[in-house]
Amino acid sequence: MQQSAKLKSAVDENPPMVAFSHVSQVFDGQAVIDDLNSTIPQGEIFVLVGTSGSGKTTTLKMINQLQPQASGQITIQGQDIETIGLQQLRWNIGYVLQQIALFPTMTVAENIAVIPEMKGVARAEIDALIDRLLTSVGLDPATYRTRMPQELSGGEQQRIGICRAIASDPPLVLMDEAFSALDPISRTQLQDLVLDLHEARHDTIIFVTHDMDEALKMGDHIAVMREGKILQVATPTEIAQHPANDFVQQFFAQSVAKQDRDVYVSKLVMMGFAQQQLDDSNATTVTVTADATLGEVYRQLDDATALRVVDGKRQLGFVTAADIVRYLGQR
Repeated sequence: MQQSAKLKSAVDENPPMVAFSHVSQVFDGQAVIDDLNSTIPQGEIFVLVGTSGSGKTTTLKMINQLQPQASGQITIQGQDIETIGLQQLRWNIGYVLQQIALFPTMTVAENIAVIPEMKGVARAEIDALIDRLLTSVGLDPATYRTRMPQELSGGEQQRIGICRAIASDPPLVLMDEAFSALDPISRTQLQDLVLDLHEARHDTIIFVTHDMDEALKMGDHIAVMREGKILQVATPTEIAQHPANDFVQQFFAQSVAKQDRDVYVSKLVMMGFAQQQLDDSNATTVTVTADATLGEVYRQLDDATALRVVDGKRQLGFVTAADIVRYLGQR
């Protein structure tokens, strides 16, 4: 477990967790990542979102060198990844896949213990670690330690996958469409679990998804990708209020419209996703009725700071783009 400190020694005093400098990737003569330049700060959840084939997973796999870049430089905490031994690099990066990929012939405890055992951690320390991690993801160690992967539900298997990924206390965790194959209830539970673990561990998570709703819920910053390029990196609220181009705007607007065609603006007010007064004296508003839907009124925020929600002559409150982001992210 002390090996993770090696990744934390850096050339700069406080370098980004990951930095891409003129990185490209080519498959079969075709560029799938084109001159990628971006930085990912330490200690946050950074979400890569985009349509299928946009380069999200390829970007993730270049970080742990499952697919080494064709050109350019990638650094982790100031260190060029090509100067870090491959084993050392991967020992210090947690990896959670959509397919989960638990070892089918190993028990839950054995799956979690893989990397700590490789790193020579003492047996007693590993046993205590397994119990602690299982408890942290809501699974009773006495019940689950000896179970085999095929005896678990999909959500339980993914919880074990998360335990295995963080068992060596890596400073960086990669999550590739980790919850997309799960049912909605399990997906929501695991999203909340990862947010809780992140708050406790203060690690850096790079999270790949094609779902803007999930990106809004999970991300401190979101990078919107298309055809191997990052179109915009911003906070969820900044993307909602200031999309970089039509594609980003449409991508966000689709998340508003997808499940919210029948969600009335009044629901946001009743659920607390609104303000009674606007602090900005220069704010501009547009008045909408309480029975208007998000899909109907969201575009009006292109020309106004907030929606003024009224029910007859009664003013219910104000809804901003940031309020809509909070609602979408916490559903």
